[in-house]
Amino acid sequence: MSLFKKLQSRFLNSYKDHRFLFQHGFQKVLGKKRSPTSLPSLLALHDYDDWAIDHVFNLWFGGDPGVRITRANWDQCATTRAFAPFDCVLFGYYDMLLRFGYAPERSMVVIHDPCEIFPQAADWKRLPPLEGRLEKLKSLRAVIVISQEMEEILTGLGVRCFRIPTMSRLEALLPDTPHPIKDPSGEGMMQSISVYRNYPRKNAPLLQKLRQHGVAGGLWNLQLQTGGYLDAARYTEMLDQFPVYVCSSWQEGGPLPVMDALARGALPVMTRVGQIPEFLSHGETVFFCDGEAEFIESLDSLAKNPELLISMRTKAHSAYLRARDPKSIRDRVRSVFREILG
Repeated sequence: MSLFKKLQSRFLNSYKDHRFLFQHGFQKVLGKKRSPTSLPSLLALHDYDDWAIDHVFNLWFGGDPGVRITRANWDQCATTRAFAPFDCVLFGYYDMLLRFGYAPERSMVVIHDPCEIFPQAADWKRLPPLEGRLEKLKSLRAVIVISQEMEEILTGLGVRCFRIPTMSRLEALLPDTPHPIKDPSGEGMMQSISVYRNYPRKNAPLLQKLRQHGVAGGLWNLQLQTGGYLDAARYTEMLDQFPVYVCSSWQEGGPLPVMDALARGALPVMTRVGQIPEFLSHGETVFFCDGEAEFIESLDSLAKNPELLISMRTKAHSAYLRARDPKSIRDRVRSVFREILG
């Protein structure tokens, strides 16, 4: 790179950082120490703006989190110079942390899914973390995870780790009023759905096999929804058509689509991943399946026994409402950031 290009890049980065700070009320790039009575300041960086990200911010910081929050898209900043006025910076994903080179003593990162740290493999728990990632996590002020599973694994590896559970991005149905079983196809088959992106950890080949088996057997149908997110209204309308939700992933933090389905009254048939085993019980409020045969057996039994499906859906919905509510999560957020920031 020529000297001119280097100077031009440095000037544009400086301008970008100064503009960011000015927009958020800071007149100087250099920060000042806060007084003992003022709240610590937190810059929360995310990668895109949509209703799902809005939900997370409103859930975590919509009450009284005990910190002063500045929310920004990561591309509003150019360098770590923009972080100077803040006591701490919260990166929404691990890859975002790498984008800036970060400042370990003031940085936190949210690890949503194991694939951010471990290989996307069915036996990932027996594999070492991806090269260099464990060392970076250990250098940070704190790491926030959303499942007990990841909290236990990373804590065992020497990472300073805190857990903040998540909940559905959708408005939950009222207690004891799950949506009625519907048949969008009009063919009299039990309807199920899986919403996923085509990452290796989602185990899409198994979903395809299940879909083919369901159609051939004539008892149930599995609709596969791939691609990007729908808006909240269309997403809710879609989930409300299906009494059963199928998840075949090897790795998950939530998984959030399962949380969304639970909030709308669906019964999960899924692998034992993420937060779901923390509050649902096999055979009562969920069917946990280890492979294709167990998925088929579970879906067949629900299709043949509508009363069992209705009973398990109602219990699953109630269990979700007891385990995940905004107040308890906001209380946890306040407790975690108080301990991290002091």
